[in-house]
Amino acid sequence: MNEMGKKIKELRIKKKLTQLQLAEKLGLAESTISLYESGVRKPSVKVIKKLSDTLSINPDYFFTDNTNGVSEEKKEKIKLIARNMEQLSEDQLEAIMTVISSFSSPKK
Repeated sequence: MNEMGKKIKELRIKKKLTQLQLAEKLGLAESTISLYESGVRKPSVKVIKKLSDTLSINPDYFFTDNTNGVSEEKKEKIKLIARNMEQLSEDQLEAIMTVISSFSSPKK
């Protein structure tokens, strides 16, 4: 399970929702929620926004490390990006996610 998957699961459980209930609120299949939580699949930016709204959290929560290993400067940059997400088109958001994923993917 990856960090984002853990966060989705923790928030879902905290809200006392089953995977099926969360899936219905998001207009997704229950299996999709399972794939997100297990880290097999990552949600799109659009789904992250819906998750944020449904679970009553700021979207930047999914992109920040809640440990002390992240500098305050980096946290502020992440928050700035998250606040500006709504101004971007879906294509721009997907491009950003692709770039971010390329940095977090293991190098071969």
